Amino acid sequence: MAPRRSRRDPTEGFPLLIENGLVIHETPGDGNCLFRALSDQLYGDFERHLEIRRDVVEYMRAHPDYFKPFIPAGSIKRNPRRRVAAASHIDNKAAADAELEQCFQDRLKKMSRPHEWGDQPELAAFAKAYEVDVTVWHNAYKMPLLAEDGKPAKHHLHVAFDETYSHWSSVRNVNGPSSGLPAINYAEEAKVNVAVATPDVSKEVISNDSVVAKTLEPNTRGVLFGSNVSSSSSSSANSINKRRGDSGSDREERPRGAK
Repeated sequence: MAPRRSRRDPTEGFPLLIENGLVIHETPGDGNCLFRALSDQLYGDFERHLEIRRDVVEYMRAHPDYFKPFIPAGSIKRNPRRRVAAASHIDNKAAADAELEQCFQDRLKKMSRPHEWGDQPELAAFAKAYEVDVTVWHNAYKMPLLAEDGKPAKHHLHVAFDETYSHWSSVRNVNGPSSGLPAINYAEEAKVNVAVATPDVSKEVISNDSVVAKTLEPNTRGVLFGSNVSSSSSSSANSINKRRGDSGSDREERPRGAK
């Protein structure tokens, strides 16, 4: 009997994660992987994926003009006998608009069902509905997705997308925690935060990861995701913190922007 092959480490295909001291947090591949990954980032477990899916769909439905351009639409079918000027530009535009509207409604209906794969439109809707920034770690690069252009959000989440398997996963620090809120802090971000928090530090110190981690991390802890932030009961940041809390009544609070 041939020896059993060991299961592939999902982080192997993400060199940037490895360089930054991050790992893939294995996420079930049941069609809910995007929403499970976001649930783990926001609440510390995979269990609230259906709630997030619902909020995302509701936000997209409330902002059709923004999200329709994200939705791919097939080519417009035309009558072959109308190859000349019989079909006007206005007719074609009306047909295109109607097709796009139908595709958008079909997308919302599809995304409302569990086990349907989410993608970039749903991730963009999540960032806006929950007012959080999301970094997407691809196999060879990473891409930030901002809730609001030019204005960093108070909370920053991290997910990975494996292009080979079309699979979304949550991301965590290599040294933990492996459960609860991820509290992501990675090497590249730490250097930027150190430069901001301690402008008199020499370039030699900033380039030394061990020095950054051991001597300067306390100076930057306040600007990393997972730290305490000041907020009022009416702020969106407070709304998100409540949704992440342990209180049963807090769990029912809706994110700002979701109708």
